[in-house]
Amino acid sequence: MATEAELQAENERLRQELNAARAPQAGAVYPGVVQYENAAAGAWQNLDAEIKRLEKEQVAAWEEGRFAEATAVQKQIALATTRQEQARQEYNRWNNMRSASPVEQYLAAHAGVYSPEEANFIRRHPHYATDPQFQARIIEEHHKALGDGYQRGTTAYIARMDRAAADLGGGGADYGPAPMLSGTLLDVARSSYGAIHPEKGGVSSPEEVSRWWHEMRNSSAAHRIRENWLTAEDDKSRW
Repeated sequence: MATEAELQAENERLRQELNAARAPQAGAVYPGVVQYENAAAGAWQNLDAEIKRLEKEQVAAWEEGRFAEATAVQKQIALATTRQEQARQEYNRWNNMRSASPVEQYLAAHAGVYSPEEANFIRRHPHYATDPQFQARIIEEHHKALGDGYQRGTTAYIARMDRAAADLGGGGADYGPAPMLSGTLLDVARSSYGAIHPEKGGVSSPEEVSRWWHEMRNSSAAHRIRENWLTAEDDKSRW
C-alpha cells in the first residue's frame, strides 16, 4: 500500500499534468482578440480608401469651381480622418493585447460581460479562460447557484464558485505559488500540520507548511465552510 507521502507526490504529479494540459500553447492568442484586431484593421483600410476617394472628389470640385461642394467634401475628409485615427488606436490596443496574459485577453474580449467580482474570480482561476470544459462546468454551477437563490456577484456566490473550481481541480493551484508564512501564523499552521501529520515528528520546513496551508485555505472544504457562513450572514441581513 502506498504511503501518504507517495500519495501526495502522485497527486502533485497529476495536478501538474492537469495544469499543463489546460495551459495555452506558447504564443497563443485568444480568438476574440484576433477578431477585434482584424475588424479594426479592416475599418482603417476602408476609411483610407474612402479618404482617397473624397480627396479626388475635392480636387475635381476645386478645378471645376464648385467651391461650396469642395468645402463640404473637406468636412467629410476631416470626419473620416478622425474615424481612421480611432480605428488605428483600436487596432494598436488589440495588437498590444497579444502580449497580455490569456486571462486578460479573454476579459478584454468580453468587456461588459463579467462584473468586477467575476473578473477577479477568473483571474484567480485562469483555467476558466483556457479550458472550455472547466468553463462549461463553472457556467453550469453558476446557473445552479442562481436557481438556489444566490445573487450574482455576492461574496457567498463567489465562495460557491470557488468551491466548484476547487472540486474541478482548479483550487489552490490557480492562486499561484504559496505565500511564505512567518511569525505567529507560521507557528499556528505548523501546529495544525503536525497534528494532521504525526508521522513528521514535528519536523517540517516553512516551505512545506506554507504550501499545505495555502492548499487547505483554497480547498473545496474551506470554500464550502466560507460559502455556508457567508450565506448565513446574507440570510441574517435580510431580516
